[in-house]
Amino acid sequence: MTTRQQAAKRPVTRQQHAAAPKRGRPQVQIPLREAREKRSLSLSELAVLAGVDRMTVYRVEQGRNAPYPRTRRLLAQALKMEPGQIAWPGIA
Repeated sequence: MTTRQQAAKRPVTRQQHAAAPKRGRPQVQIPLREAREKRSLSLSELAVLAGVDRMTVYRVEQGRNAPYPRTRRLLAQALKMEPGQIAWPGIA
């Protein structure tokens, strides 16, 4: 069995599935601040909706911190978006 065949048999994790490129139109990523402002939310409002600290949202928007996967998911859910639709600083 080749390495490619072995890799094909491995189960895909939720993170791998969420990070996989979607078929169809290429996804355009928008910065977190732009997504927040598009929804007319303040930093504090987004933080409360996501259940994270206001300074966490500020630091992520400013590019000072790369958010943990859980934080990305919470912020994206609060914005009614998928994590892959947001351009996260420090995440390639």
